Amino acid sequence: MKINFNSKIFTKKYREYIADIYSIAIDTIKPACTDLEVNVAFVSKSEIHRLNHEFRGVDRATDVLSFPTLDYEGDNGKIIPARYLTKTNFPADIDMETGNIMLGDIYICLPVCFRQAKEYGTGRKREVSYLALHGLLHLLGYDHIEDADKKKMRAMEDKIINQMK
Repeated sequence: MKINFNSKIFTKKYREYIADIYSIAIDTIKPACTDLEVNVAFVSKSEIHRLNHEFRGVDRATDVLSFPTLDYEGDNGKIIPARYLTKTNFPADIDMETGNIMLGDIYICLPVCFRQAKEYGTGRKREVSYLALHGLLHLLGYDHIEDADKKKMRAMEDKIINQMK
């Protein structure tokens, strides 16, 4: 998986945290195609507030936002990303320079992330990794609007994050 870090804030350790959790996620989910690409950016509270308000109608800062580029539905309207994620199914979403399927963009707000890490007692590594993973799962079709979907997403998050060293 190719990760484009679109922020000057990224230090080597944050890049490693995200690369590690994405590697675990791909190994766990086993999508049909692993030639995947994602953009990840750290943004300020004001920027994530603006994005949250503009795109979701929520007038507050949040921890992470995802903007998927793919639109796919599986059997009975349920999204099944691992099975449908192929270059054949998404020819228009292949980056011509890299040959990867572009999944979308993830924005993480570090001030909110760090506040949550302190509040939850999880530490910065775990919180950065979790938010990056949460964003990636959204790009892969997971959601938490309906209770059944929320259970599936939370179970996958737990399965992946618990493999983190």
